[in-house]
Amino acid sequence: MKLRTAAHHGKKAAMHCVVVELHTALAPAHLWSAVIDVDRHSSCSENIVLADIVEQAGPEHRMTAWRMQWGDVGLQWTQVEQIDPRASRLYFHRVGGDLRCFTGHWAVRPAGVGGSLLTLYAEFQIGDASLAERLSPTLASGLWENAHLMVASLQPRLLSSALH
Repeated sequence: MKLRTAAHHGKKAAMHCVVVELHTALAPAHLWSAVIDVDRHSSCSENIVLADIVEQAGPEHRMTAWRMQWGDVGLQWTQVEQIDPRASRLYFHRVGGDLRCFTGHWAVRPAGVGGSLLTLYAEFQIGDASLAERLSPTLASGLWENAHLMVASLQPRLLSSALH
């Protein structure tokens, strides 16, 4: 697993970039179905207290609402998502909420014999400067954790199907 983070500073608060790359033995189709399943995200991480489809505009376009909580501090936002099933990519960008900017994509590619490479690329900037310094590293870690826990939650299914 690879996690890269970077902060880009300018006149405004820092823009952060997170890249998570995770190799797994899961079949690409199985992993892809988990990536686009909004309910799976909230069931995998205790920090995601809300992940809900607000509006579905066809099979490849939707709006989702998210809330992440760490103790008494939380972030919430709404994002528009474009699903490209042919490329196994889910593109997202923020349209409202506590984040000034949140944009990126999830991607699933075949890797190895029957395995997959999951990539999460996200750029974000927290809108409230007083929270940004404290929460930016926490959000970066939360994005990594969400990707890791989602794949880990699928592993029992992988082992179960391999045994049958």
